[in-house]
Amino acid sequence: NRDQIPYFELAANHRAHLTALVTTVATPGARLCVLGAGNCYDLDIERMATLFAEVHLVDLDPDALARAWKRINPLVRPRVIRHAPVDLTGMLSELGRWRSLAVSEEEVRLHPGVTAAAINALVGGPFEVVVSACVLTQMQLSILEALSDQHPLFVAARETVNLTHLRTLSRMLTPGGFALLATDVTSSHTYPLGEVDGIADLRPLLNQLVAAENVFQAVHPARWHAMVVGDPVLTREVRLSKPLDVWLWQINPMLAFLVYAFALRRHDAPAMG
Repeated sequence: NRDQIPYFELAANHRAHLTALVTTVATPGARLCVLGAGNCYDLDIERMATLFAEVHLVDLDPDALARAWKRINPLVRPRVIRHAPVDLTGMLSELGRWRSLAVSEEEVRLHPGVTAAAINALVGGPFEVVVSACVLTQMQLSILEALSDQHPLFVAARETVNLTHLRTLSRMLTPGGFALLATDVTSSHTYPLGEVDGIADLRPLLNQLVAAENVFQAVHPARWHAMVVGDPVLTREVRLSKPLDVWLWQINPMLAFLVYAFALRRHDAPAMG
């Protein structure tokens, strides 16, 4: 988060796209929760505070939320509530046990539901709208750095993080609520994203990169459908949209990400995408 402080303006396109998506599901009196809010470069928080009765910002980094708080117009600050530090993986304090193979199959099986319930209670859910703001790859990076991709439990940990996050989004929704999950999926290190800047619809590019396997495997778009179909709780509670939008995020002068977003909705909510 601290490394990104100078680059608020570079994130303008990213911020505009995600803000526009959230705006489409705002309703009078609704409450919004942003997971992985960080420096709040992903969303126009002041705009959100005019559309929602409350805006809850959740992150592991309290300093980042404090910096964002200082930028917010004092007139709308009473609507903005900070929650930090919050570990959205529910695993960071237990990674030593994962590393030493000390976790049981039962712990792994129960982890998504236990963590989702704990996070929802901690931040005062449920909410009408929940946004996962490009935090999932950061969560996955924490697991990779702690275990390495050669660890015998790495794949289990990676899948547990994804399932936990989807379960958290679902658990945090009111009946009829919407969650939007935005994630970076590839970077300018592996594809010349500068060449597509200015193209209005980047969904064909996403399809091209998926076909070429030039995407971050932990957030491969096909994973989400398989995960929902394979999990009885998610199958019962939510449905997924197709990718709603795909856009560029210039994270710093030397690095850009391609980002896509999709919606999860409770079964009793109207369709989106």
